[in-house]
Amino acid sequence: MKNPVIVYNTSYNGLSIIQELGSIGIPCFALDSTYSVGAFSKYAKFRKCPDPLRNEKAFIDFLYDFCAKQSSKPVLFPTNDEWALVTAKYKEKLSEVAIPCVASFGTVNILLSKDLFYKIGQQKNYLTPQTWDFHSLDNINENQFPIVAKPKY
Repeated sequence: MKNPVIVYNTSYNGLSIIQELGSIGIPCFALDSTYSVGAFSKYAKFRKCPDPLRNEKAFIDFLYDFCAKQSSKPVLFPTNDEWALVTAKYKEKLSEVAIPCVASFGTVNILLSKDLFYKIGQQKNYLTPQTWDFHSLDNINENQFPIVAKPKY
């Protein structure tokens, strides 16, 4: 028997994973705190879960209990940054009952913390974007244009 897959945050990224795996016969569950497009896929059974951004502990408890009830360890696919970070934070605990598809918390945190990621890149002399915070915008000189503005949050 194939390990089931649990895809969570079931917007379009989640729907793509569900369709790809479900279409080849892998049993899929779609977990989300809201009804997004992946919740309606014919290839997955939808389960409503707590929102990890509002109640991290309730989400992890729900996910752990849900995984523990499966006949074999499900493979966990978080499909957005925030849900991947929570999964990585509790990876060791979730590994008791599942196979989480995330790197370590430290790695995921670095990758998602753009300021830290760029700082490490600059320290290692990698080509990384230069960043400024709002208070240092006056320090941008004309040789640094054009620039791309992206909010941190």
